[in-house]
Amino acid sequence: ATLNEEFPRLAQSIAALPTVTAGWNSVAGTENLTRFDGSPARSVPAVRDYFADDVIPVLEQEQDNFRRLDTTPPPVDVFAPLLVLVGVLVIAYGAAMIAIARYRQPAVAVRPAVAAAV
Repeated sequence: ATLNEEFPRLAQSIAALPTVTAGWNSVAGTENLTRFDGSPARSVPAVRDYFADDVIPVLEQEQDNFRRLDTTPPPVDVFAPLLVLVGVLVIAYGAAMIAIARYRQPAVAVRPAVAAAV
């Protein structure tokens, strides 16, 4: 009996290993990823170390700040709609200024008469 006949799923997994592990030493999308000390993080172990040694400890240290930001009024989700509202008001004000400038006739400047020298 062969492996394919006895354990077809295991044989399928073993056959797929080169495809699965092809990016082990060169993770796609990490061309510009560097650790906090400046060393590159291109392989799976390097990316693992980046998260374990650099990112997670910083997030643990800043956890109280994240919690304070999340629980202190006003809630963070207020800012996006507020900024959209401000943006709409600025656009409406700009459109009104354009309309006023377009329909308003420029004032004619009157030159003062120059006295003739006698």
